[in-house]
Amino acid sequence: MSTYIYPPFSFSCHLNHEYRINIIDGILDSNNSSLARAINGSRALVVTTPTVYKHYGKRFIQQARMQGLNFVCEVLELKEGKKTIESVEKICELSLTHGLGRSDVLIAFGGGVCSDMVCMAASLIRRGIRHLRIPTTLIGQVDAGIGLKGGVNFQGYKNHLGCFYPPSDVFIDPGLLITLSREALSQGFAEIIKIALVCDAELFRDVQLHGSSLLYSGFSQPEEAAYSIIERATKMMLQQLGENPYENMTSERLVDMGHTFSPYLEVASEFSISHGEAVSIDMALTSLISVELGLLSEHDAYVIINLLSDLGLPIWSPLMTRELCDSAINGMILHRRGELNLVVLEAIGYPQFVKKPYEIKCGLLDRALSRLALLDESPI
Repeated sequence: MSTYIYPPFSFSCHLNHEYRINIIDGILDSNNSSLARAINGSRALVVTTPTVYKHYGKRFIQQARMQGLNFVCEVLELKEGKKTIESVEKICELSLTHGLGRSDVLIAFGGGVCSDMVCMAASLIRRGIRHLRIPTTLIGQVDAGIGLKGGVNFQGYKNHLGCFYPPSDVFIDPGLLITLSREALSQGFAEIIKIALVCDAELFRDVQLHGSSLLYSGFSQPEEAAYSIIERATKMMLQQLGENPYENMTSERLVDMGHTFSPYLEVASEFSISHGEAVSIDMALTSLISVELGLLSEHDAYVIINLLSDLGLPIWSPLMTRELCDSAINGMILHRRGELNLVVLEAIGYPQFVKKPYEIKCGLLDRALSRLALLDESPI
C-alpha cells in the first residue's frame, strides 16, 4: 500500500523576534511610566518571591495603582531546588484563576529562577502569552533575565526541560541591587567575569579595578562604574545571543564558558552550591585546563582565579571529582550535538573551543583538578 500527498506542501517559518532591553533608573518611582507603557493596557499577573515582595512589593503596588494598571500580584517560593515543572504548573494555574487571556501579560519580578519559571509558563499558557521581566539580582540583570530561554530541572538534570520564548521587554534597574547580600552580588560577578573572559578584556580590567567597591556598596559605588559594567556585560551577552538566538545555527557558544561542569556540580550539591558559585569553580578549572593545553599562561590563570576569589567566589569544591567531570563531558556531548565545545582561553578576552573530548586527555584533566585543589588550600 502506498500513500501519496499531492500537491506537495511546504511551509517556511522564520524564528525572528525583537525585544527591548531597558537599562533604566528608578523603575518603581511614582513618576516613571516605562512599565505602564510596556504593559500597554493589558491585564497583568505579577509573579514575585517573598524576599522581593518584602523589599519592593509595597512600592510596586502603589506605583501600579497610581498609574491605573490592571494587575494582580502573586508571591511564590521560587528557588533552584523548586525549579520544577510543578512550580511552572502553579503559575499556569494562577493564570486560570485570574482569567488571563491571550492579550494579557505575565511579569517576572525577581531573580533568575523567577525569570526562567515565568518564561516557561508564558510559553505554555494558551500556547503563548506575552511576558515582561524585571530582574532584581545582578545575575538576573546580566544573564538569566535578558536571554530568550526558560527552563526547569528534571530527573536530576539542570534545565533539562525548557523553551526559547523571548520576553517583550526587560527592565534593568541597577538601583534594585542595593538590597542584595554580598553573596548574591558575588554570584552575579561570576557571569560578568564569564562574558569578560570570552569577549572583553577591558571589562575584565574594570571588574578588577572596581569589583570590590561595588561588592561592598550594594553595587552602587562608584556609580559610573556600576552602570558601565552592567551595560557592557549586557551588550556583550546580547551580541553573543543575537548571533545564534535559538541555538540552531551552531553548538559553539562562547557564553558556555563556565557552563560545562557547573550544571553537574549544582545538581551533585543538591543546589547548596549556587549557580554563580558553580560557574566560578568551572571557570577556575577551565583556566587551568587551558594552561595544561599550552594555551593560557599560568600568570593569566592566576589572575582569573584570584579575581574570582577576591570577589567572594569559590574556586574549588570536593564534589568536583574526575567522575563528575566525565559525566559532565558526556552530557554536554549529547547537549551540543556530538561535540564537546569546551570554551578555553588563549588569553583574557581570547577564547577558543576544544571540540573533541579526547583533546582533554585523562592525565591533563587530573592535573588541572589537582592543581585547583592545591590552589584552594594555598592561594597564590
